[in-house]
Amino acid sequence: LKETLDLLSKSEKSEDDHSRLDLQFHLQLIELGGNTLLTCTGKALSNSFQENVLNNLKQLSPKQKEFISKAHYDIVDALEKHDLQSGLHAIHTHYNIVDDRIYGSGL
Repeated sequence: LKETLDLLSKSEKSEDDHSRLDLQFHLQLIELGGNTLLTCTGKALSNSFQENVLNNLKQLSPKQKEFISKAHYDIVDALEKHDLQSGLHAIHTHYNIVDDRIYGSGL
């Protein structure tokens, strides 16, 4: 997971590359859960997910992108530490940023 995030955050990439790596990160998270149905569903929806990420990238502020990147790292850190509360907090942070983008409350 961290290798994917490092590629996502450190490389100069096109929006297509960014969305592909973001999708890869989320699919890796799903696969770690060990739920075959959820993994298959995630893969089946991957084209729609990647398209959504591309659309969001065009509308996110640099600050929002930074917060999402930090939330991704916080999720991985929480998983490594087996820290449920920190993980839930990071996930909520991530979703709140996406909700802000969709519903316009803004960061």
